[in-house]
Amino acid sequence: MFVTEKIGPLAIVSDLLAGESVAEDQTWHFERYRHNKDLCPGFRDRILRVLNTYEKHRIDVHDIQGFQDKGVDVIVRVQTDEGLVRLGLQIKSEKEIVDWKNGRSPHFIANIRNQYTQARQEAKVNQLYLVLCANAVAHRDHLRTLINSFVDYEGLKVILPESAFGFFSMSDAEIDVAVTRRLCSRDFLLLEARRSIDGLPPGCSGLALTLIFRALNGDSVMTHSEYEKYIFATADEVDCDDPAELMTALNRTLVENISIESYRIVPNAFPAICAVYFDQIARHNIGSEGAAERTSLLVLGGEEF
Repeated sequence: MFVTEKIGPLAIVSDLLAGESVAEDQTWHFERYRHNKDLCPGFRDRILRVLNTYEKHRIDVHDIQGFQDKGVDVIVRVQTDEGLVRLGLQIKSEKEIVDWKNGRSPHFIANIRNQYTQARQEAKVNQLYLVLCANAVAHRDHLRTLINSFVDYEGLKVILPESAFGFFSMSDAEIDVAVTRRLCSRDFLLLEARRSIDGLPPGCSGLALTLIFRALNGDSVMTHSEYEKYIFATADEVDCDDPAELMTALNRTLVENISIESYRIVPNAFPAICAVYFDQIARHNIGSEGAAERTSLLVLGGEEF
């Protein structure tokens, strides 16, 4: 796929960090995670995944490294053709928020200000993110105070718990797809792959992809009984009152009857989907299962991840 959008690695990281929001009541999951053991390596690995996926689409990013430094829990250094960029994360865990809330850490905000100064002046961080990894419902008032304390700090962006957990909980496949969709949103193959299944009945698109991936994995022939199982399972899943409509739609485009009891899946009826599938295998060095997952997310996902 071709890159169609001019967007840099820093912008994509910022977009994903701030935009992958979950419901506020899901942020209690942060209570299970520890600062050094879970949160720091977890965020570092996900940011590196974003940048490595970016690198697979663009040739102007190289020498990506993640480590810790003065005043910063995670620094990711990216060497681009335009120069060195340093991203920094200062992560605040559930335990740290609770200690501050209960009076055990009276200098909590002052310490963050000192860490900000260190990060900007000593670690030379271009963009610092204050990532709040705490229960947003249980600590709403204290989090609001914390957020308001850092509104006008240059080069600092506060990441709310809803966004922090949304990003932290992303899988590798979801990250790969999110980056690809931002870089290649107007790519011809991607748009054509989506368009090619638009005319199928509701619920039929997912089944069509399942059958295409089965055939591309070397299993293109199915019995009448297998075919019916696919059809009825999909009809139940999408509350379709007329399973025959699904079968008719697939028989017009993707499936051909080769004998009384046998059908053949013809994936080359959807060449753009096949192209996206093999692009994912080559680009990410993955197998058929991973390619099928990423292709489904790319083709069936919403406008933004």
